Amino acid sequence: MIVTTNHNIRQISKLTAFLGTIIVHLLIGIIIYIAKITALYTHEIQVKVETPESIRQDQEEAIRKKEELRRQIEETSARLDAYLAAQQRKNIGVNLSDDRVAAGEKDLSETQKEIEQAQKQIQSIQEQLEKTRDLNYTNSQEGAPLPAEKTVKPEGKLAVYKGPTNIYYNLPQRHAVDLYVPVYKCPSLGKVVVNIKVDKSGRVVEALADKTQSDVDPCLIEAAEDAALRSKFSLNNNSPDPQKGTITYLFVSQ
Repeated sequence: MIVTTNHNIRQISKLTAFLGTIIVHLLIGIIIYIAKITALYTHEIQVKVETPESIRQDQEEAIRKKEELRRQIEETSARLDAYLAAQQRKNIGVNLSDDRVAAGEKDLSETQKEIEQAQKQIQSIQEQLEKTRDLNYTNSQEGAPLPAEKTVKPEGKLAVYKGPTNIYYNLPQRHAVDLYVPVYKCPSLGKVVVNIKVDKSGRVVEALADKTQSDVDPCLIEAAEDAALRSKFSLNNNSPDPQKGTITYLFVSQ
């Protein structure tokens, strides 16, 4: 009887151990399965939270950049004005067909290069200003208050300008009697080459801007054509009728 009982106990122990092993493996399998399911349906979401402070810092940086670019424009214009003042004579016509003023022609070419370089730089800076202006507009549309921006009052300027303008003409066997100084309403800078036709008496009968050699500003073109038509050259009965030539106007920044 005792032998039978001991045998039963051993059988029950083996069964319990076997069942325990199975349960442990089942638990491990369930845990692994749940982990795989969780990994399958879980994805990471990154959200950038824009706090009022970070928005304000971005806007202040944009405004600071705008002010810096404005200063660059002013410095570029000032350097160009200083260069032109040192290299060119204001409102004096130069006959480029005269060999004695070959140096003047060289100065014209060098000055024009300076103008073109300055215009490109100013255009590039202005495009950057537009980008920062768009950034501020977008931020303000989203409801974030714009930080106060310093207002700069522009210096007063007259509505009509007369000079400074550098004038060069090319009309062989003629000299200028009266080179009319352009009167213009735009405080910009640039070059306009005007093709002219002159009659025997020296009167300009036709003046059209050569747009392939001129800046495209219509304000400067109109002023140059008007000034060319008002100009007067010396009498030459032996010249063609009409005689063709050019007048080049270098408009200096106001």
